[in-house]
Amino acid sequence: MDKDIEALSDDASKPLPPPPSISDASSLPVYTRDENSPPEPSDQKKRKQWTITVTLPSREDIGTLRLRPVYEKETLSQPARIFGIRRRWFLTAVGLLALIILIIGLAAGLAGKKNKGTFLPLPNSGQSFHGDATYYDTGLGACGWDNPGTQKVVAVSHALWDAKSTSANPNNNPLCGLMIRATRYRANNEAFLIGQGGSDAPGGRNVSVDVKVVDRCVGCAPTDLDFSRSAFDELADQVMGRVLIDWAWL
Repeated sequence: MDKDIEALSDDASKPLPPPPSISDASSLPVYTRDENSPPEPSDQKKRKQWTITVTLPSREDIGTLRLRPVYEKETLSQPARIFGIRRRWFLTAVGLLALIILIIGLAAGLAGKKNKGTFLPLPNSGQSFHGDATYYDTGLGACGWDNPGTQKVVAVSHALWDAKSTSANPNNNPLCGLMIRATRYRANNEAFLIGQGGSDAPGGRNVSVDVKVVDRCVGCAPTDLDFSRSAFDELADQVMGRVLIDWAWL
């Protein structure tokens, strides 16, 4: 065993032989190509040549072209339509129409509620009403009649007049020509002259006057009446300006 170790040590101490030189062709391996093997590819591959033919449209074809919307993504569909209208505009129009109907309905409801809460002294009521009496300078009234101040006529409230109106022509209002009897209690100590320059009338009793409807009073409440000067003189002195009366349709 010791001899084998010594032999290995002697071999390790010996120098290795030098590598073969490139110039020594006899020492290099020689490779030969088999005749049946496929040919080696060339360094430059032949490129295929393509011929592209472009046909331009004629002037007649250009005149018949129609543009078509192109979408970025193929998954997107065309906008939804309702009755041929884009859905967004259709829903917007429906919303605006609903809002207009709502506003009109609220306005009509409020107007109906207001009219329902207003008491009107209609001619067919058959009762007596209580209100203020005033006077004005008469002339051409809403009924189309020219009445001087010496005639015993009256103007009724605009609310009552408009409620009984049947056409745009105020001359055709059914209140025109109807008769009203107004009554007022005159106190004992009230200075009272019947008519302009008339004599003193006794107090402590009711005084009344029959008048014809000829006009529309804008500033009157529903149960107020606006008399001609001669008619007001039958109820109170013009100096008083406004007095309380009871009245009824005849």
